[in-house]
Amino acid sequence: MTEVRAGEGSAAARNSLKLVLDRVFGSYFWGLNLATWAVWIHSIVSVSLAYQLTRSTLVVGLVMAAQWSPQIVLAPLSGAMADRGNLRRQILLGRSLAILGSGGLAVWIAVVGAAALPVPALVGAGLVLGIGFAIGGPALNAMLPLLVRPSELPQAVALYNLPGTLARVAGPVLGVAIMVFAGPAQAFAMAAAAHVVFALVIRTLPLERTKRLASNVGTSLLGGFRYLRSDTGLLVLLFGTAAVSIGADPAITLVPSLSEKLGDDQALVGVLAASFGVGAMAAYPVLSVSRRLLGRVRTGAGGAALLAVSTLVLAVADLPWLACALLGLAGVGMTLAVTSFSTMLYERVAEEFRGRVMALWTVALTGSRALAGTMNGLIVDTFSLEAALAVCSVLVLVAACLLPCLR
Repeated sequence: MTEVRAGEGSAAARNSLKLVLDRVFGSYFWGLNLATWAVWIHSIVSVSLAYQLTRSTLVVGLVMAAQWSPQIVLAPLSGAMADRGNLRRQILLGRSLAILGSGGLAVWIAVVGAAALPVPALVGAGLVLGIGFAIGGPALNAMLPLLVRPSELPQAVALYNLPGTLARVAGPVLGVAIMVFAGPAQAFAMAAAAHVVFALVIRTLPLERTKRLASNVGTSLLGGFRYLRSDTGLLVLLFGTAAVSIGADPAITLVPSLSEKLGDDQALVGVLAASFGVGAMAAYPVLSVSRRLLGRVRTGAGGAALLAVSTLVLAVADLPWLACALLGLAGVGMTLAVTSFSTMLYERVAEEFRGRVMALWTVALTGSRALAGTMNGLIVDTFSLEAALAVCSVLVLVAACLLPCLR
């Protein structure tokens, strides 16, 4: 079954401002902002605690891997569920697990104290949180086009990606600030509360179930993979998304190590992570201009190239302000690339396959972080921080070179 917005008309497309003020899409947008900030609060506090407890970047990577690895296994299955199931119910189930992951950790720390917190508790909470994302994420993706008119999809996709960008600014700074001034338990509790708010928003959206999609290929998981294999352009876009996501991982997994290299200032962890977010947010005003002048393919490829070069230079940066500037440029590149790739995917994929293909997009965007976190942590502990940054840069550069071949 699919769900559609009641009373949808054929009026002209609204601009971004009108969309974020709309009763339906606007509620979804602002609720998603809160929930995405919660994700980054949980992530930055988790990696900070893991590093403080062990001084191991590999352990930090494992904590991040636990949070994102469920995407790899579960997202394709939940994507098939989204193509034939109840989107609202699926999102609420996923959000309930997110509340349990962050809220459970808040209670645990409040009882035993942060210093006595076992690392497996951080890993376990991240795993529960990740399972929630894997279950609810594909339904969130499939719901997006149902909240707007077809002509508004490019603006809606850009706005859908904006909360993640804003969260890169607000989440790390807010998470570190709460952890330093109030404690990690309060930070995790705030994250859980934000998920509660978003669940209430989803529950009250005025959507109604209408019809089953007509398709002679069914809604099976294998049918989705067969469809994907028939379009190499989709494969290129998914690979590019995964490469950019891995290239952006240093902005969260490696910032504790980078902060230590630059002076071992705990507050610098949040500033470095937020610098990436500031750059990512700053890219939005120029996104539409770039697409109009260069097209989506060249904008995406150029963004990936900017991310790759900035990350490579970051490997040799030895001043905090320079590292912040380079992370800001990397953030610009990430926004240009990911937003262009995701818009092209939404426009390219047939509606009856949207849940399954966008589930694979979720795997590429967030599930790849499990690989990236483990890979980066292992490289840093075995070789060096500089080596990890160089590997990420090369991978993104390969994706940038492939995108201009897209047809």
